[in-house]
Amino acid sequence: MSNICKIRLFYMATGFSSLMVVFVLGGQGLIDESSVIFHIVMKWPWYQWSSKNKKMLLIFTTNIVQPIRFRFAGTSLDYGLAFN
Repeated sequence: MSNICKIRLFYMATGFSSLMVVFVLGGQGLIDESSVIFHIVMKWPWYQWSSKNKKMLLIFTTNIVQPIRFRFAGTSLDYGLAFN
């Protein structure tokens, strides 16, 4: 194998590894932040709101119970992707 091929292989592996780290950290950061939103919403003083706003909050909380995840081809972009 020539030196040029070794250099190309090294740069391809480095690029792939960097891209994988960016996707994994970004996906896990999205999951973490979207789960924080749920905990923040649960601290709101909803009992002082009008009934219309309470209904909107109920719809909103049912949609944010599960954290937001990026999925591609059945695989979630999070720490599990790096360790599988």
